[in-house]
Amino acid sequence: MKRTLMCATAAAALVSVGAVANADEEGWYTRADIGYTFAGNIDHDPEPNIIGTLAGNSDPNDILGGWLGAGYDFGNNFRLELTGGYRSGDVDASTSFNGASPVATPGAGFNLVNAPDGNVQVWDAMANLLYDFGNESRVTPYLGAGVGIAGVKADIGNLAFTDGTQTARINGFSDSDTSFAYQALAGVG
Repeated sequence: MKRTLMCATAAAALVSVGAVANADEEGWYTRADIGYTFAGNIDHDPEPNIIGTLAGNSDPNDILGGWLGAGYDFGNNFRLELTGGYRSGDVDASTSFNGASPVATPGAGFNLVNAPDGNVQVWDAMANLLYDFGNESRVTPYLGAGVGIAGVKADIGNLAFTDGTQTARINGFSDSDTSFAYQALAGVG
């Protein structure tokens, strides 16, 4: 499970999109960003030889987030900043099973149903080094890179017992992990 969430952590850090502060001269600045994660992949590592466990990959979608940060513009086109952010959203859970799909029925008015569902939450703290391509216009392109830590909490499954009014998931996982993260940045200020 740790490997699964580490992959999700790296993917989440890499695909964040946000606005950048427009620091025009040497000195301190602050920034506030909103972003949307447009791609990702959560790789499951199912328990071997256990029929019905969650297999395949799940796709995070509709992940919206925000970041706050502060930085220093050195006046020579380089900026150094610290940012912190949080984002969350739904996950399209895999509909694949390890082995064959279970066919057991628990009885007592309950049925086994395919019910893919999931959500993910991500937080990060990053140190970024940015280079502004100075020009005479009010729009300044930039490139940068960042390193830090990120945490992911994921709750994903695709099978459930139901009596028609109540549903209880019976496979999948609910886990969290924190690990090293990195990102590449490109945009305009």
